[in-house]
Amino acid sequence: MTTSPAVTSTPEPPVSLAREWNAFFNPIGSAVVDNNAVYSGSREGVRALSVTDGTERWRTKQDRISLLGTVDSDTLYYTSFLEPGLYKASTETGEIAGTADIGPAGGPPAVTDDYVVVGTDHNSNDGTTNKVIGLSKRDFSQVWSVSETDRSYTGGIAFNGQAIVGFGTGDQNRIEARNPATGTVTWTVDGYVTAPLQQYDESLYAPVASGAGVELVKIGPDGSVAWRHVLEEQNDSMYVYTAAPTFSRNRAYFASYSQVHAVDLDTGDTVWQTTTDRPMKSSPAIVGDYVWVTPTELPDEERNRELYGFDIETGEKQVQTRFAASTHDALALGNTLAIVMENQVVAFSLETNT
Repeated sequence: MTTSPAVTSTPEPPVSLAREWNAFFNPIGSAVVDNNAVYSGSREGVRALSVTDGTERWRTKQDRISLLGTVDSDTLYYTSFLEPGLYKASTETGEIAGTADIGPAGGPPAVTDDYVVVGTDHNSNDGTTNKVIGLSKRDFSQVWSVSETDRSYTGGIAFNGQAIVGFGTGDQNRIEARNPATGTVTWTVDGYVTAPLQQYDESLYAPVASGAGVELVKIGPDGSVAWRHVLEEQNDSMYVYTAAPTFSRNRAYFASYSQVHAVDLDTGDTVWQTTTDRPMKSSPAIVGDYVWVTPTELPDEERNRELYGFDIETGEKQVQTRFAASTHDALALGNTLAIVMENQVVAFSLETNT
């Protein structure tokens, strides 16, 4: 018989987690959320879970999908490093409406009005050639392709009619804006993209590694850089732990290494930052008046089972919870907090302690 995860909390936290639903399976990759569903990769294809009660709405007939995707209108576009290729599936039924054999993708695709742009990462720097490819959105026929040696695709996003892609390694680290119809580069910004690019309020936000260290970069529609916020200074011995930012109250909330940052979107200045005892590589979730983060395991640990909740205004840690299963990501489902674990997705409502 399957059991629910045991939960223990620090004494007298301001809120408690009340379990709403569980969906038991083994999530793989990065979950994608829209108003109706949580889309997660698994050992048995992509699963769509109802955000209301966690019931499985559909499942694709695929093996081992490590999901890297984006929702556009009523279609989920996604790639998977475990099963190389590009796919599109109906968000209503899960029916796969198109596939393209592109090789091992390095990140989520950029989906524009008429085109899908994606690229490869063969995970090698010894003369390997990788590609950025433009395909017709309608039938996935290839429109253009660009090949480079010792450069790799690290994810894309549609922004201001362009396909913005991370493409580079070594001395060619950069973010590129490409015309999705032709592949022509219209502008570039320095930096190696380390986590998914995000658009918010007519600006692009890019987590990058650069000569200065790990940065969050705010970019305008024309490629102009509004500011660069240094999260961690350059340290060659450090593994790059970063995640995509989350936005609320004119701030970006961002996890990098063992710190959580709140950054003013107008100025790029630090509103607050706090340091934890573990590194973090998943995006924060904003639910209630709290910034929720799941850290990753320490080098001497088999797994991490923690969840942290920080006050959204001050950064003070208010909640620290340990589960029986290891934690991977925190997701905001409206007023519900969902935690992606090694063996399930579980959703909680927040109850105020009096």
